[in-house]
Amino acid sequence: MSEVKVFLTGATGYIGGQVLFALLNRADASRYKIAALIRGEERAQKLRDLGTRVVVGSLDDVEIIKKEASEADVVLHTAHADHMPSAKAIIAGLEAKAAAGKKGIYIHTSGTGVLADFAYGDTVNPTIFSDLDLALIDSLEDSQPHRDVDLVVRAAGASGKVDAYIVLPPTIYGIGDGPFNKISIQIPNHIRAAIQSGKAQYVGKGVARWSNVHISDLAPLYLTILDHALSHPQPSIPHPFEGYFFAETGEHSWGEAVAEIGRVLKRKGVIASEEAGTFGEDDVVTYLGARGRKGYGSNSRSRAHRGRKIGWTPAKKPEDFFKAVSEEVDYILANEKPGSKAVGDH
Repeated sequence: MSEVKVFLTGATGYIGGQVLFALLNRADASRYKIAALIRGEERAQKLRDLGTRVVVGSLDDVEIIKKEASEADVVLHTAHADHMPSAKAIIAGLEAKAAAGKKGIYIHTSGTGVLADFAYGDTVNPTIFSDLDLALIDSLEDSQPHRDVDLVVRAAGASGKVDAYIVLPPTIYGIGDGPFNKISIQIPNHIRAAIQSGKAQYVGKGVARWSNVHISDLAPLYLTILDHALSHPQPSIPHPFEGYFFAETGEHSWGEAVAEIGRVLKRKGVIASEEAGTFGEDDVVTYLGARGRKGYGSNSRSRAHRGRKIGWTPAKKPEDFFKAVSEEVDYILANEKPGSKAVGDH
């Protein structure tokens, strides 16, 4: 099989690290020549030891990114859903590659925060998005999270110059296999909040719902898309964009998730009572950040029909989301200092 040059951003992160792990453990791993964008040398050697070529630079180093993209067959952008300059640099590099006679593949990471509403935990939104329903996705306001960058990537794909795909993970859970960051954001932030406040809490009534996926099922979706993209090139003329991919194997309400956190922390002797309740308005900001009430009180319901259609076969079941809370609690207790604050974005 022919060599495939891959340029990966976010290799030190939760998603990117898992994608790197999955690539390196494929039966045909030797086919892939991976270059990873790394901010500094402190983590570079570990990636070199894995056989990865290290490119030192940040997402703001657009000329470096453009050059690497122009020389790659595939760009896997997992570092940031909202960083417009890096997305535009990737597209510019791949468009330069196309002008030289060979199209490249761009797999961009967004998130189902783009679907989020303003329920503040008090209502269940009946709308469930399928990644095959492009009209419903197109009905989203341009001001939704991640949407501005998604539209730029979509336009590049529709132009015929870049084979573009957008992966939109929901709540991701589970301990990752990547070399550095091994836990997600949303559930760990609720665990930290419960440890620090002494009680498990959710936003509003806790009834708003999000879809979820285990990290070990998410990375194979990227590889399924990659395999599909390599064997099914998109038209090289303008065409409708059909590259949205949701990823889910279950769905939870925030109240259900927090109730399980309370049970686990009580069982482990971390908090006195397993009873879950509602955050006070000030406490939401204290423990979940300025956007916590909106993000962790929203609905974001999706169905991953397109990935399954091209061969994605996730292994986890809906109940595995709740079973994974215990191992995430154990990881935080073992690896984080007391008082660690909420991290990242929703």
